[in-house]
Amino acid sequence: MLPSVRANPSGAAQIVLERYFTKDSLPQLAYYRENWYSYYKRLWSVRTQDDIFKFVHERLQLCRQVDAEGEIIDFVTSRANTSEIVFQIQNMVGIPSHYRSPCQRTKDGWKEMDARGKMVCRGQIVDMLSGSIYSNHNLFIPNGADWTFDKKALDCPEWTKFLRQLFGDKDDEVAMLQEWFGYVLSGDTWAQKGLIIVGPPRAGKGIIGHVLSNLLGKSMVSSRRPPGFE
Repeated sequence: MLPSVRANPSGAAQIVLERYFTKDSLPQLAYYRENWYSYYKRLWSVRTQDDIFKFVHERLQLCRQVDAEGEIIDFVTSRANTSEIVFQIQNMVGIPSHYRSPCQRTKDGWKEMDARGKMVCRGQIVDMLSGSIYSNHNLFIPNGADWTFDKKALDCPEWTKFLRQLFGDKDDEVAMLQEWFGYVLSGDTWAQKGLIIVGPPRAGKGIIGHVLSNLLGKSMVSSRRPPGFE
């Protein structure tokens, strides 16, 4: 049951936000730097304005309201009413544009967090220095990897075997590639360096690129070609 959008638009939007777009007391929507995001499948992913309008419109069709005569009627899902609810929700879940992500939601609003050494996985933020793992639900970091971190998965024999096929006993080159993977996954850019992998066709460049792309998550990777550095 919603109050009149004309008389109390903020109250109506608050009910819609809490009833349909909140989980574990945390909103599933965020608005940051002119972009909408939703917490979907345990990752903050970008959504278009049309997506949000559609989501809200569908939920409003489940709502009712009291008309001027005091009668309970179906909520009028006009463009104007839906747009007003979206506008109100945008102001409720908006993150100040001058903040840099990651931002943590607190009872007093949003605050910036130190992103260095933080690896974003599905449903998790992993502190690569301390090994601590915590939820990414109330910590806004757009996008992230599609896999879940497992502390027990310390070894990857197939990857080690592959690296030995490429580099043989050149431990320094193996260590360099592993260090680069860790640097990229940490989300830190202090070194301001790039890595160029040079080699003949079918020398392993594409596999390395494919593995790194999947570790980072597709939304975190851009390329002139499909994943791979051929």
